[in-house]
Amino acid sequence: MNAIATQKLSWKDLIEVRVVSLKNFYSLEAGEALVVSELRRAIPRSNVRDVEVFLPAKDVGVDVLLVNLVTKRSVSIQVKESVLYRRSRRFWFTIDEKKINMGRRIVDFYVFVLYDMIEGSGRLSLQPRYVIVSEEAFEGRLGKKKLSGGKYHFYFRLEDNKVVEERDLRIPYPEDCLDNWGLILQRAL
Repeated sequence: MNAIATQKLSWKDLIEVRVVSLKNFYSLEAGEALVVSELRRAIPRSNVRDVEVFLPAKDVGVDVLLVNLVTKRSVSIQVKESVLYRRSRRFWFTIDEKKINMGRRIVDFYVFVLYDMIEGSGRLSLQPRYVIVSEEAFEGRLGKKKLSGGKYHFYFRLEDNKVVEERDLRIPYPEDCLDNWGLILQRAL
């Protein structure tokens, strides 16, 4: 009998072990995961096999990509998130001017995730709401805003299920921009 066949070998003897340090090149944010979940839920059953949601492996200004695998149409999305500041009843976002300039070439929609605080049964819970704004509409609003330290500041307030932006000027957003995933899906389907 062969000597190797009678000898017990450990797994270390069978494979070469190499230690490789891995760099964390991507971190999924909670808001991005929520947007992916909402998009998957909003895709009509008739298109569920034709449309897929992807997350880029590198930060290039796009957080989520919706792709129609049949027509090859794609929709790029930048996600921003904020909790409710209870005292002022506002949601506060900052966006670096450089990221907006980069996004002007590749972002189709901005999705602002608002973590609204709901009181019930003596406990607070978070309810995500989504302000969905096309790049064209977003860019039009930027012309009315002021830069502060190289950043744009956005103060959103929800009033009767409508979105109002209160920094610099009081700017109402289109009525259909709150929780309306159809705005994004219509470009991909």
